[in-house]
Amino acid sequence: MNRFCLECGAKAQPSDLVCTECGTKFVEQEQVQPDIIVKNNKTPMTKKNKVIALLAVLFISVLVGLYLFGNSYASAENTLKRFHKVVVGKDSKAIKKLVEFEDGAELSKGDVKAIIAFGDKEPKKFTKSIGSWGDVSDSFLFAIKQSGKVFGLFDGYKIIVPNQYVSVPFQYEELEYTLNGAKLKMAIEDGRAVIGPVAPGIYELNAEYKGEYAEFIQTKQIELLEPYGEVVFAELDFDISDVTFRLNFSYGVDPSKTRILIGAKELAFDQEGTIESAGPFPLDGSVKVKAISEFPWGVVETEDIIVDESYISINIHGLNHDVEKEIVDTVLAYGEQYIASRATANSNDVTTVTNEWKKVMQESYDYESENKGYFSGQLDEIQVDLERAQVLEDVDTFRVTVPVSFSLQGALNQNGKGAKLSAEVESCLIEIVYVEDEWKVAKCELDWFSEEAGGTIVEASKTLHKASKEEAVNLETSMWGGYWQVEDKQINGNLAIYDETEEGFYFDIHVASGHVGDMQNVYALKDGNVAKSIKDEYGCVITLTKNDGEISTEEGPDCWAWHGAGINFDHTFKFVEGGLVQFAIDEAFLDIIKQGFLVKGTYPLGTKLKTIINEKGAYNQVENLQGATYHFYGNGIGYGTFIYDEVDEEDVISIMVGSAHDYTRGELVTYLGEPSFEFEDASEGYGLIIGYAFENGFELQFRYVMNSDRLGVVVLTDKGD
Repeated sequence: MNRFCLECGAKAQPSDLVCTECGTKFVEQEQVQPDIIVKNNKTPMTKKNKVIALLAVLFISVLVGLYLFGNSYASAENTLKRFHKVVVGKDSKAIKKLVEFEDGAELSKGDVKAIIAFGDKEPKKFTKSIGSWGDVSDSFLFAIKQSGKVFGLFDGYKIIVPNQYVSVPFQYEELEYTLNGAKLKMAIEDGRAVIGPVAPGIYELNAEYKGEYAEFIQTKQIELLEPYGEVVFAELDFDISDVTFRLNFSYGVDPSKTRILIGAKELAFDQEGTIESAGPFPLDGSVKVKAISEFPWGVVETEDIIVDESYISINIHGLNHDVEKEIVDTVLAYGEQYIASRATANSNDVTTVTNEWKKVMQESYDYESENKGYFSGQLDEIQVDLERAQVLEDVDTFRVTVPVSFSLQGALNQNGKGAKLSAEVESCLIEIVYVEDEWKVAKCELDWFSEEAGGTIVEASKTLHKASKEEAVNLETSMWGGYWQVEDKQINGNLAIYDETEEGFYFDIHVASGHVGDMQNVYALKDGNVAKSIKDEYGCVITLTKNDGEISTEEGPDCWAWHGAGINFDHTFKFVEGGLVQFAIDEAFLDIIKQGFLVKGTYPLGTKLKTIINEKGAYNQVENLQGATYHFYGNGIGYGTFIYDEVDEEDVISIMVGSAHDYTRGELVTYLGEPSFEFEDASEGYGLIIGYAFENGFELQFRYVMNSDRLGVVVLTDKGD
C-alpha cells in the first residue's frame, strides 16, 4: 500500500517515521487521520512528447520576441533614428520609402538628392531639423506621423516634410529652370516663376537660355529649408537684356535704308530711327553688330559695334574707307587743278568741280588778271580732316563738308613787281557733291583766319606751274626746298632742304666715300641765290649757292667735327625728282625686314643687280664699304654686291639707306628689343653700330655718326653664306 505525507503529499516508504521532504512525523499524522489509500494510475511521459512540448515553448518564446522587436522597430522613436541613419549613409531607396510630403505625395529623385546634400553639407543643422511626433515648428523640418501597419500588427510611422518653393527671375520664354536636374512645374507671374513643391534640402538650381542672339547656362546652389513652406527668392544675374538701337540723324542717314546686321540676320529701323527692345543680348561685349545704310555712292557699313548696354546710339557717317579715299583723291585732284588753272588764269580745264564753282573760280582769276596779278606756284601737300567730315542731304543730292588745307609754294606778281615763291597754307571748309556717280567740288571758300585742318596728310606732285606772264616771278632764286644728290658716282651725297620761309630754311647733308660726313637740322639764312648756315658750337658754317638747277655747298674751316678725315662737305648737288626713299620703323617693319626689304616699294635682298639696272636704269653713285660695293640711285638707296664680283650678274647682298629719323638706342630697343650686338667702329667714319641678327641669316645695322648720337645710315645684309 502506498503511503503519502499528509502535509506535503510526498510519497513515503512504510518504514519512514518522518517525511523526507517536509520533515513531518508520520506517527502524528497516523494518529490524526486514518490511512489514505491513493491509487497512482499516471503513465510516464515519452521522449517524443517531451520534444513536442519543448518546441511549443520555443515557438511561444519566438512569437513573444518578435512581437516585442516589431513593436520596438516600428516605434516613432526608432523611425526617427533610422531616418537620420539612412540620410547620413546616403541610402536613396530607404529615404524614398521612409519620407513623404504632408499630403502623402512621394519624393522624387531630386528631392532625395537634396535631403542627402543637406545632411552631407550641413550635418549639425540637419540633425537639429529632425523633430518629434507631430512636431513641425520653426526648428524642425522633418517630423513623424503614424502611417499604416507594420506586419499587420504594429503602428507604422513615416517622416513628413513641408512643401518648399523657390521664386526665380523669368523675363524670357526661352528660359528653362531645373532643380537637381529635374524640370518642375512653374507658376509664372510678373516676370518671375515659382518652382515647387519640392522637399526641404540643398538644391542645384540650373538656368538655361537658348535665344536667337544669346545662349548661356548658369548654376547656383540654393537652400530650401522653410518649415512653413514660405517662398525662397533666388536671384541670378544673367547679364542679358533687350537692347534699343537709336539712329543718329545728323549725318544724312535715311532710316528706311538703314539696318542692323547681326550675323546673317537684319533688323530694320522704324521711321523714327529706332529698333525697340531687340534681343535679348548678352551685355558682356561678346556680341558685335554692324549698321549698314544705303547712299547714292553705295552701301556704307560701320565698324563692329559692341553690344554692352541696353541703349546704343548708332552713328553712320556715310563715309567708309573706300569713300573716304575717293574724297581725299578728289580734294587732291582739285588742289592740283586749282594751282595749275590759277597760273594760267583759265578754269576751262578744271574737271573736278561743278559748273557753278568753275564760274566762281574763273571770276576770281579774271579779277587777278584785271589787277595785273600773275600767280605761280606748286602744291606740296594737302590735309583732309575726315574726323570732322559731315554728310548732308539736300532735296535731290548729298553733300559732304570737310575741313581741308592746301600747303603750297606760291608767288603773286602784281603790277609788274617781282615776287618770290614762299610757303603758304590755304584752308577752307570744302563742299563736295555726288553727281552722276562721281564727286565734284561745289565750294571751297578760303578762310584765311581758320586753323589748319588736321587729319590725313597726302603729298602732292610739287609740280611748279609758272604764271602766264613768265616775267612775273623769278623762280631761280626763290625756291630751295626738296631733295638733292651728288652726281659723282664715287660719292654718296644727299642734301634735304625743308621748312623754307622767306628768310631761310633747314637742311640735312650727308656725304660718304670710305669716310662719312653728316649734319642734320641745320638752319640757313637766304640772301638771293646764296644761303649760309648759322655758326654752330664748333664755329662751322656751310655756304649753299643755288644756280642753274644745282646747289653747291662749301664748308668753313671749323667743320672738321662733322665728318671723317677723308671726306668734306664741298660738293655739288642735283635736284632729285620724287624725293629720297623714306626709311621708317612701323608696325610692319620686322615683317618686311625678314622678307629682305629695308624700305617698302624697293628691291629686296637676293635681287640681281642686272634686274634693277634694267628696270631703273644706271645707278648714280658707287661706294665701297665693309666689303661691299653699293650702287646708289637718285632716291638715296644703295644696293650692295660683293666687292670683287661682276656687277651685272651678282645678287644684292646688302641694302643701305640714309635715315629719315634720328632713332635713339632707346627707341630701337622699344621697337625691336635688345640688340644682338653693338660696338664702336671708326674705320669708315662711323661711331656706334647697333645690330640685330635674324634666324634667316639677315643682319640689320644702325650706324651712327662718329662722336654723335645722330643716325647716319641703316644697312640690311644677308650673312647667310
